[in-house]
Amino acid sequence: MDIPESLRKQHQKWIDVLNNGDIDAYANIIAKDAVWIPPGQQPIIGREAFRQWLAPFFSKFSYDFSISEQQFIVSGNWAFERAKFTSKMIPNSGGEPMTHSGTFTVFWQRNREKNWCIERYIDDTNL
Repeated sequence: MDIPESLRKQHQKWIDVLNNGDIDAYANIIAKDAVWIPPGQQPIIGREAFRQWLAPFFSKFSYDFSISEQQFIVSGNWAFERAKFTSKMIPNSGGEPMTHSGTFTVFWQRNREKNWCIERYIDDTNL
């Protein structure tokens, strides 16, 4: 995989902020007009809608999110990622963790400021 270092760093930041529960940093990795397609739900359109959708999850759970079998295609200011993931959701109030896994596709775009943002996210998990 020939991935630009700036994308590699932004990708790692994405995983880190998810696992650290930093909703503001997570939302800032999402493009202002991003489309997030969760399994079995309507698409979430825009950064602020994403933040509102994610807030209840982050208030109730801590995450241990990991990726495997990652594939990237990079072309100019666009990158396409497909990977398998495992997500362990640990209830903040105690109790047994829940784990689910699946695959996702992310469309990354480098914006005018030369920062990589998630423009489209498609989660094809079977829940």
